[in-house]
Amino acid sequence: MNRSLYIAMVVWLTGTVGLAQPFPIDTVTFRTSAPILSATYYQGAFYCLNEQRDITRIDAAGREEPFRSPNVWIETLFTKEGKLITWEPLFKDFRQTAYIEYQYDGTKFRRKGRVREKNRTIYADECFEITASCSGEWGGTVYFRDKNTRKKYECAASCAIQAQLAGNSYILTTTSSHMFGAAQILRISDPTALQAAKKRSKKRIGAYESKSTQGVDILADSAGIMALTSFQYQGEVYHLITQNEDWRHHPAATYIATGKNGKFGKVQHVGDVFLWRPDNSQEIPYKEGYLLAVTEEQSGNALLISIENGQITIFRFGQE
Repeated sequence: MNRSLYIAMVVWLTGTVGLAQPFPIDTVTFRTSAPILSATYYQGAFYCLNEQRDITRIDAAGREEPFRSPNVWIETLFTKEGKLITWEPLFKDFRQTAYIEYQYDGTKFRRKGRVREKNRTIYADECFEITASCSGEWGGTVYFRDKNTRKKYECAASCAIQAQLAGNSYILTTTSSHMFGAAQILRISDPTALQAAKKRSKKRIGAYESKSTQGVDILADSAGIMALTSFQYQGEVYHLITQNEDWRHHPAATYIATGKNGKFGKVQHVGDVFLWRPDNSQEIPYKEGYLLAVTEEQSGNALLISIENGQITIFRFGQE
């Protein structure tokens, strides 16, 4: 099925209110046969889950075609560790309790089992494996496991969505959607200077989350906004942050910002829109950068944001 493809500057990327524009921002819009709930990238093509819970594949020329879908009602579609994954929600007494995961094996989606809450690996290199846990409003923890000594260290971080090595330090990007939202950017110069990890009771929600800030530098800390991702460009770390309309009627907006001296410094206005990062969204390798799946809060439209060598591209999916 042929669909039109066009490239243009994004309409909602205008209105920069006096900020410089160091990052060029373009959009690519794919026309689809139905509204899209979630989108991802896998093995050279885009894959979308539409409102009918059908999966479609879109190639680089913008051609959309049906793709194999599991014969169950699925809620989301995403890529993790190079695998194309979808989840089926489970309900008990009309309340969602868990998910069943299906992975595409090159022929069809195969059931892999129930998704269990556990520490997520958010980064790993030759020295450390970094995992994160989150108890929402009760806090979260980041763990550094030394691959040589096998010792484990921890610090409070609610809730970490990304970690990366910048120079000789690890940068943690954390965000929480509870209440009005919050975001922190943390710097760990020496993970072995953190508090040694402790075993705690799990009988009470949040009781096992760390409260330690030992060995942590807080680069930015702000309420009322959420962090979507962080990226490096020309030796600097930048952050994509978003905020919804607040009680003072400040409009929704998304910015690129730096994190220094405990505050976010806005560098470039991206758009008058509040973006939402789904819980299962992860940075997907793409060309020389990565893609991130987000959702426009007001319209519910699924987007993919590409960040590559200072170039930002918004991939939009819209019904003809």
